[in-house]
Amino acid sequence: MANAGLQARFKMYVDRPGVMSRVNRWSLGILSRTGAYGRGVMKNQIRLPKIGKKSRSISVGGKTYIVPLRGVVLDAATSKPVRKAEANAARIAFYAKHRGEGVGQPPRRGPTDKLRKNIDFGVDPQTSSVVIGAWPFPKQPALVGAVTVPELLNKGGGEIVGGVLVKYEPRPFVETVFEITHRKMGQFIEQRPVQSV
Repeated sequence: MANAGLQARFKMYVDRPGVMSRVNRWSLGILSRTGAYGRGVMKNQIRLPKIGKKSRSISVGGKTYIVPLRGVVLDAATSKPVRKAEANAARIAFYAKHRGEGVGQPPRRGPTDKLRKNIDFGVDPQTSSVVIGAWPFPKQPALVGAVTVPELLNKGGGEIVGGVLVKYEPRPFVETVFEITHRKMGQFIEQRPVQSV
């Protein structure tokens, strides 16, 4: 992300004796500030979850079900688990109803908020670059067209839920951070140019 913006600055100074160590400290400082800023932007754009049973309910064949993010599907009237065939029908209907909701916007927070907790950044001093994104979750469900849950949310794909393939449209949260973070890196460089190190 930061590589192209920093190379032009470095080339003006690398040939001067005794400057490399100062440039390295300066670049690591700029990259670290940029990474921390981008991480905050990425975390803050993840939308709040919908709460309450109503947001997780669906009616199929005159009967209402509660379809949780994880776990068993419940009969809304009795709050008891339903048979597998009913649960699968409720899941299919629920995801069909909500499939297009929020497409093109960042995803919503899940019940454990794992996506936001796994967003971080890393600085590579060798390439003078910073990478901002989400680590894979400790446990990955069965996915189709994606390797990790963050990739599934960002680019779309499918997940096997209760033996049923549920398809997801992209809800980007990575690419949306690039421009604002790149601009902020430019501001960090202007506020503290390498000459002042």
